[in-house]
Amino acid sequence: MRNFQNTAAKRAALLIVIGALSMAVYAWGAPLPADGVAVRPCPGERFRQADSDGDGALNKDEALRGMPRIARNFEAIDTDHSGRVSCDELRAFIQARRKVLCEGSK
Repeated sequence: MRNFQNTAAKRAALLIVIGALSMAVYAWGAPLPADGVAVRPCPGERFRQADSDGDGALNKDEALRGMPRIARNFEAIDTDHSGRVSCDELRAFIQARRKVLCEGSK
C-alpha cells in the first residue's frame, strides 16, 4: 500500500511539473513588442463597457465613471491631447510605466 501511495504522489507531482513547464513554454512563444517588454491588451470588456458612446476611446467622463485609474492619469495617458484616451495611448502609457519600474529596480 505504501508503495502505491508513493507512486501516486510521484505521478501527481510529475503532472504538476509538466503542466507548469507547458505554461512556461507557451508564454515564451508569445510575441513580444520590439523593445521586449510584454504589454497586456486593453482591458477588453471593461474598456468597452466604459466607452459608453462606442467610439473606441474614453473621454474624461467615461473614464471617471468606468475606469477611475485611467481617470486619475488621464492627462498623462492622453498624449495627443485630444480629450480621449485610445487603446493605443493606454498601451503606450502602461509600457512606459513598466519600463521605468524595471529600470528603477536594477
